[in-house]
Amino acid sequence: MEILTWQARHDKNITLIKLSGLTGISKSTLNNIENGKVSPTINQLEAIAKD
Repeated sequence: MEILTWQARHDKNITLIKLSGLTGISKSTLNNIENGKVSPTINQLEAIAKD
């Protein structure tokens, strides 16, 4: 499954820093998820999807 957080962030004009604040997920973790370096947990996916 491809995680398209970058595209969603770009469409909503949200920075990694802002998304980090909204979700409680660190900026570096979000960056790693966007770059496919790590797979997000279910809880992380839910937090990202809400914002």
